[in-house]
Amino acid sequence: GSDTSGSLIAAMMRAHHLEIWTDVYGMFTGDPRIMPHVRLIQKISSREAQELATSGAKVLHPRCIGPAAMFGVPIEIHNTMDPSSQHTVITVEDYVKVSTEGSVDGKGGSRAGNSPWQSPFASPLPSPVASPREPFSS
Repeated sequence: GSDTSGSLIAAMMRAHHLEIWTDVYGMFTGDPRIMPHVRLIQKISSREAQELATSGAKVLHPRCIGPAAMFGVPIEIHNTMDPSSQHTVITVEDYVKVSTEGSVDGKGGSRAGNSPWQSPFASPLPSPVASPREPFSS
């Protein structure tokens, strides 16, 4: 859906971060419809968020997290009905990042020769909209 499309576009644009606005506050420690005392997860790694999404968390499609994480784009999940409330931030430090030079190892080198997988977004030239960015902080 729209979360996956947004993630792909944010990855291609090498955005600073991606905001997903939805009807919930973010990711929780359990299903709030079943468990009365669940807590909002304010910060979670991309791998943990991927695991929750794959295991049935409905807030994001499982395929939404990968593209953003691969390109170092953190995801924020906000509640549309309560914009100033707490929210979930999905961090990307634990994921392989692609540099603006098209590298997939995060060190300026390419793993294309070592792996059959190559990012469809990797480019030997820097993106005109890409710029080095500071680590994300909320």
